[in-house]
Amino acid sequence: MQEVLRHLLESAPPAIGNKMQPKALHRRANLRPLGVFAGIALFGFNGLALATTGNATFVKPFRLEFHPVARVTCPQSGSLPRNLIDAAACGDTVRLRARIAEGADLAATDSRNPLRGRTALHHAVQRGDREALDALLAAGARPDAVDAAGNAPLHLVAMRPRKDADVAIVEALIRAGADARLRNAKGRTALAELMNFTAYGIDPVRVGVEPIGSMLDEAEAKGPVKVVPHAGDQPVEGQVSATVASTGGEPPSGANAAADPQDAETSVREALEAWARAWSARDIDAYFGHYAPDFRPADGRPLEQWRTVRRERIGGASSIDVKLAEVKIQVDGTRAVAQFRQDYRSDALQSVDRKTVVFGSVAGSWRIVEERTSK
Repeated sequence: MQEVLRHLLESAPPAIGNKMQPKALHRRANLRPLGVFAGIALFGFNGLALATTGNATFVKPFRLEFHPVARVTCPQSGSLPRNLIDAAACGDTVRLRARIAEGADLAATDSRNPLRGRTALHHAVQRGDREALDALLAAGARPDAVDAAGNAPLHLVAMRPRKDADVAIVEALIRAGADARLRNAKGRTALAELMNFTAYGIDPVRVGVEPIGSMLDEAEAKGPVKVVPHAGDQPVEGQVSATVASTGGEPPSGANAAADPQDAETSVREALEAWARAWSARDIDAYFGHYAPDFRPADGRPLEQWRTVRRERIGGASSIDVKLAEVKIQVDGTRAVAQFRQDYRSDALQSVDRKTVVFGSVAGSWRIVEERTSK
C-alpha cells in the first residue's frame, strides 16, 4: 500500500508544486472506481483487469488547463416581473413567452460576469429547456449568437453533462441554421468541445455522446442549413423551411391549423379559455402571453401604453372572474375569429358584453391580434 501511495505522489505533475500534490493524488484516487465501472460497462468483466491496472484507457491524467464552462443560474435579486434573460435563466417559460409576445429584444444579453454576452437562447440551451428553445427560435432568435468567450449555443450544449432533450436540441439548432463550423475563443468548434468535455469530464461511459457527435460532424462537413423566411411557409427547393422538420416534413403542433379545421377550432377554443383563466387569476404575464407581438388595441393607443393600462387595472383589482358563453369560432387558414358573450366581475366592476377576438397563428400557437367589445 505504501508503495502505491509513493508511486501516485511521485507521478503528480511537478509543475503544480508540492501544495497541489494532495489534490492530484485525490483526483487519481477518485478516478480508479470510475475506471472500474467504465471497464465493466464497455468491455464486460474481462475489462475489469484492464481498468484496475492503472492503464490510461480510463484513468485520465490531471489537467490543470481543463476548466468547465460557467453554468447558468437564476438571478436571486433580479427585478420583477422577470425580463427575457432572467426568465430563460430561471426556466420560467410563462414569463419568457410573455416577454416574447411583448416584443422583447431577442438579442439582449446577460450582464453577469461569468455569463456575459449570453442570450436567452444560450440559457435555454444550457439548461436543456426544449420548450424555451422552441419558443425563442420560432420568434427569430439567432442560433449563432456568441457570448464573451465566443461560445454559440451549440458550444454550450457540448460542454455540459448530457440531458434527455440534447439530441432534439442540437437537431433544432442545426435546422434553424446554426453553423457548427464556428470556433470559440479557444479555437474550438462545438464538436471539438464535445470531444474535450467527454474525455476529461465525469462521463467515462460517454452516454448519449455518439448521436450528438455524429450530428455535429455532419453539420461541420455540410455547413449551415439555409432557412427560408416565413413567406407563405412554402419551402424553396434545396432549402428547409423554418417551420417544417427535415426528417418527416410535418409542421410542429399548431402550425397545421388549416389542414384540419376541427382540430384548429379546438386549439382556438383552448387558447381562448386559457386567456380567460389567466385574466381571472390576475396573472398579468400569462395574460400578455396570449397576445401577438403585433396586437392592435381597439382604441388605437400605442401597444406599450395599452400594456401599462392593462397592468394597472388587472393588478389593482383584488378579485376578477371572467366567464365565457355562447362561443362561436370560425377558422380560415392561419386566422380565426371567436365571438362570445363575456361576463366580467371584479370587486369594482360588473359587466356583460358581446366580444369578438381575432386570433393569428404565431410560431405554431394561436395569439390574439385584435379584439372588439360591444354591448
